[in-house]
Amino acid sequence: MIQTCIRITFEFEVTGWRQQKYLLQKLKKLFQLSRKGRRSAYRLQWVKKFLNYSNRMGEKAKKMLEELSEQEQEIRARLNGQEASSEDQDRLDKIQQARQDLSLYLNDMALFSDQITRRILDGEKIPQAEKIYSIFKPFTCWIVKGKAGILMELGVPVAIIEDEYQFVLGYGIEWEGTDIDMAVPLVQSIEAQYPHLTMTCSFDLGFYSPEVREQLETKTNLVVIGMSKKGRLSKEEKERQNTEEYKEARQGHSRVESCMNVLNHRGMRLIREVSKEGFERVVACTIVAVNIHRLGTLIQQKERKRLRRKEKREKRLRQAA
Repeated sequence: MIQTCIRITFEFEVTGWRQQKYLLQKLKKLFQLSRKGRRSAYRLQWVKKFLNYSNRMGEKAKKMLEELSEQEQEIRARLNGQEASSEDQDRLDKIQQARQDLSLYLNDMALFSDQITRRILDGEKIPQAEKIYSIFKPFTCWIVKGKAGILMELGVPVAIIEDEYQFVLGYGIEWEGTDIDMAVPLVQSIEAQYPHLTMTCSFDLGFYSPEVREQLETKTNLVVIGMSKKGRLSKEEKERQNTEEYKEARQGHSRVESCMNVLNHRGMRLIREVSKEGFERVVACTIVAVNIHRLGTLIQQKERKRLRRKEKREKRLRQAA
């Protein structure tokens, strides 16, 4: 927010931010003290100082919004009086964009200030639905927290279905919810696209719940074999997992892990798009690239087999001659 105010100061000649370098340094210092002092007895004091200083910066930013509004009204008055030039219209567009950016940051500041007060000062637990992990990508989710080998992972989960020939048949982006919420809609979408496909699926452990398994068996034509149960296994579940069908389905599940690795190498490991549309476009293009690459691999394998047969045939003819 402060950096945006500094940019507006130089671009629109708004006063009040002459000591921008000092303001930034002081804010960073208070932030570091409040963060590093989380085990200190003075932690709450540093947090209060940081919040008070941030609120002061917010008041200065609100005054800047008022000055920008005055400039916008002056330009609109000239435009209505038909005394304005093309430069006034360009300036008006820039002012509107600056006000929009600054308003967004002010709203974020008010939200996070309230959450810090509730969480640290009042000891309240913030519900998961209210948490925001990125102000630039609000749809970002916390995927992994403290898992072995991965300290933390932020992003958007993507569920895929792969067939026995290692082609990705479909995908689902989990903007909200978890794998459990995605299982049934994803299978139903695949059945709608490929009505004559006989499906016997293996699922990750995250897709399991008794309700999901029941819905898959009743609402779809899917034969659920390779879905592992979470937690302690009952006697019936142990018997089911000892069958040859289950073991065969789980053996084929390693192909999905391989497909996930291929998707990461084709561009899905780090998606730099900001909007939802851009994120979904990258995911779709990556899946198309993986399928084209797989098709090319199969064509190359077929061609190599043809050439080997041709070489053997020519070798037999030479020996016969």
